[in-house]
Amino acid sequence: MATPRWVVANFSQSPAPTGSRVSAVLLYVISLDPALASPITSVSLLVRAQGSVVTVAVPVYLASNGGNSTTTRSLACPALNRLAVNSSTLVIAGSGLGLASFRASTVVGVRVDVTSAAVANKQQLPQVAAIGLQLA
Repeated sequence: MATPRWVVANFSQSPAPTGSRVSAVLLYVISLDPALASPITSVSLLVRAQGSVVTVAVPVYLASNGGNSTTTRSLACPALNRLAVNSSTLVIAGSGLGLASFRASTVVGVRVDVTSAAVANKQQLPQVAAIGLQLA
C-alpha cells in the first residue's frame, strides 16, 4: 500500500538561524534504489515567521522539477548533498511568505519527503544518515 513517508530534523540552536543566514541544506544520503524514479521527492526548510506560531514548509529541492530550485541536478549517493538555498529564487509563492518575511523567519527544521510508491521491502526506501544546515 502506498503511504506518505517523510522525516523531519528539528534544530534547537541559539540563536536560531533565520532564512537569510541559511546558505544550504546538507543531506547525507547513503542509499537510493535505482529502480525508484524519485526516491526523495522533496526537501523543505521548515520556517516560522516572526510573531507566528505556524510552521511553513519552503521547498529547496523538488524531484519533479528535475532538482534543486537554484540548480537542477540529481542527488548523489552515497554522498553529502549540498542543496543551495538562494532566497531570491526559492519557491516561496505557495508558502504564503514574501521574500522579506522568509529572510526574517526562524528556521526550525528540515523535512525530507520520500516516495509514496509501494515498495517490495524497506531496503528499497532511501536511507538518509544526516540532515543539517550550512549557515552563511
